[in-house]
Amino acid sequence: MLTTANSVTIVSRDRDLLRRLAWTVDEFGYLRTATDDWSPAALWRRCYEPELWLLDTRDPEALDTIAAAASARQLHVVALAARDARAQHEKLLQSGADDVVCLPVDDGELAARLRAGVRHLEFKQRFAARAARDPVTGLLTRSGLTWWAMSASSGGGARKTGLLVVFQIGGVDRIKTGLGADVALGLRKAFASALKAVAEENAKGVAAQLDEDVFAISLPGATAEEGAALAAKAIGEFRASQAVTRSLSAPPVVSAVVGDWSSSWSPSTVLTSLVEAVEHAPLCSEQAVVPVETVNAARAEWTGATPRRPALHDALAGQVAESLPVVLRVGESVGAATAWGVLPAGALPPVVPVVDDDGKLIGLFDQRYKDDLQTQPLGAEMVLPADATVAHDTPARDVSALLEGRGHGGLVVVKDERPVGFVTGDSLGGLLAPRHGAASYRVRERRGQIVGLVVPSGKASAAPAVAG
Repeated sequence: MLTTANSVTIVSRDRDLLRRLAWTVDEFGYLRTATDDWSPAALWRRCYEPELWLLDTRDPEALDTIAAAASARQLHVVALAARDARAQHEKLLQSGADDVVCLPVDDGELAARLRAGVRHLEFKQRFAARAARDPVTGLLTRSGLTWWAMSASSGGGARKTGLLVVFQIGGVDRIKTGLGADVALGLRKAFASALKAVAEENAKGVAAQLDEDVFAISLPGATAEEGAALAAKAIGEFRASQAVTRSLSAPPVVSAVVGDWSSSWSPSTVLTSLVEAVEHAPLCSEQAVVPVETVNAARAEWTGATPRRPALHDALAGQVAESLPVVLRVGESVGAATAWGVLPAGALPPVVPVVDDDGKLIGLFDQRYKDDLQTQPLGAEMVLPADATVAHDTPARDVSALLEGRGHGGLVVVKDERPVGFVTGDSLGGLLAPRHGAASYRVRERRGQIVGLVVPSGKASAAPAVAG
């Protein structure tokens, strides 16, 4: 059954309704929570991601719950109400419900209403991203800060001589996963309070939240020394706050970069530059607050010293080869080779080496006999000459050229006359393609997850090695 990333929470004391709706929502493919717990401390009320609620309004707690959720931008609330209570439907919508579905629930209508709810949530998320202020912290959003800076420039240049400080709280994702979203939210609020206090010390200071873990403060008229001092003060107040001292055994690392809120560049360009720099700040200095010029100089030095060339430029065949899942010997059957669960029956790599009793390569298995080899031993007629081979110390670029000449299949990598792995055009092509940084290898799988394998550009020593 296919599932979506959208969550649906069903709340009702009617066990029959709860069970039927739960099964129906499961069939629709949503992530589902079903409960009869209306208590204020119920976990389902702690909603931090976009979610749809189906609330049975025959339960007395439903109306207050709908009213409390009316302003939550991450919720789409569907009230379940009796079909003949038309007057109540209007009251529910006025109280904050986004939609009303009549009981008994029709499956087709429910599916359509849930799809409409998902579209509504997507619209609210896009609209919120353009909002001027964050609804939780009250700080300006990224777009709000950008608009403020543009207005300041056009209204007399208040931004010209000012500073912009960008902060990043380290480990917020780990804190949310390990300690819960409530703790992470408390940290956001605590840092926002610290920034607001610092902004008040600068008559024209403006604070903003750019992301869950990234904040900024604009300090018009401040010198670099004053900006660094105020940034350090904000970090100190945050680390001493109750949200940190009561919830964490050690305060999170907070980094900051200070830059010129220069009018020679657009506000969005300056902001993006400092946000990129703050990620590297801990690598460039032991200080919590670092001038952006220091970070940029360190990045430029690294860039100049690191050749921009294709990945695995200096790699050898043995370093990029894949492990051999099966090696055959004369007189042995595929059934025996796969009996230990190494391979599914009948599944073989593009090239299968055949070795003697000493493990030395004598040829390659002729895959035309794959079905025959399930029931009978490997015979000499099933062995081809060992011409599809390559030495383990052959440069990967040369291996790529050899594979292109073959058109299909693969090559067995040989060391000291023994097979140590194999390479194919598909596996090698992706590794040897030109890249310009580790980010090129990131592949988004699902929300909040990326593939862990990263092959750094120009560093052959980081290539995956094959035993042997």
